[in-house]
Amino acid sequence: MGAFTSLDSAIVGAIAAEYGLHVSEFHQLSGGIENTNALMVALEGNFVLTMLEKKDLAAGTAYAAYLHALADAGLPVPRIMQCRAGAQVTSYAGKPVIVSEYVAGRCYDPFPREFLFHAGATLAHVHTAQNITCPLPPYLRLRASHLAEIASFADAEFAEWVLRHHQRVRYVVESGSVKVPIHGDLFPDNIIVRGPNDLVFVDWDDGSLDYPWIDVGMAIIGLCCREFFVPGRARLFLGGYQSVAPDGLDMGIVRDAAIYVALFTSYNRYRRRGTSQSYADPRRSYRAIAGVVSSVQEQWGDVRV
Repeated sequence: MGAFTSLDSAIVGAIAAEYGLHVSEFHQLSGGIENTNALMVALEGNFVLTMLEKKDLAAGTAYAAYLHALADAGLPVPRIMQCRAGAQVTSYAGKPVIVSEYVAGRCYDPFPREFLFHAGATLAHVHTAQNITCPLPPYLRLRASHLAEIASFADAEFAEWVLRHHQRVRYVVESGSVKVPIHGDLFPDNIIVRGPNDLVFVDWDDGSLDYPWIDVGMAIIGLCCREFFVPGRARLFLGGYQSVAPDGLDMGIVRDAAIYVALFTSYNRYRRRGTSQSYADPRRSYRAIAGVVSSVQEQWGDVRV
């Protein structure tokens, strides 16, 4: 569960009051690992309260403005609510808080094959949206400070593996190409299915303006891999993407971007969970990423769109 703040009726009621909402009940939500989320059942409808645990107020305000711009462009995101004072962000205990409309539907894990084509097409619509601004810097980066930290990891074999692969694929974040709005974390628990051709992307906390192949690479890891990479799933997803943006991707760069974001993911898993914790699901361990990367390298040739 991704709750870092324990919510009670007094906290939820005080926040809801800033939005003019009359909450009859609330339920803290599971899922995600970065923020505290709660479903608020109010007389005015159902809403989601999100406490942004890793952002300060300035970053939270920029994030809310990004989501608002995406929604205004007709993209599949939850709509951010304005509080009575006119702002899109409030705060509790120094942490930024946003409230959004609740999106009814279902999350699937694993993500069903029959929705992969439309997921790819939906992501391409995001990437081709015009006039979207976001002052937040790209998040999906292994920066110099991260690389220095990795070199000192207790698991020296893992550290060597990350640094060796990073040296080969780091070029994917060094391009001078135009950046587009991205989601940054397109895993099954961040897609709500309302119908066969009606998907809503939630939890844009890692979003920013970035290179499209970085986002597609993360989606490949999140939606087209289980224990290992599944080329047939990637063909469906990429086919959907290219049905909207036929000239937008170089498949070699997408492959290496998938490896890059896999390294980024394994680094974050290591930092959050360390080497001593046992995993209820071994597929979620930092070590499991090595098999995913190997299978992407070995089977990418089977992806023909």
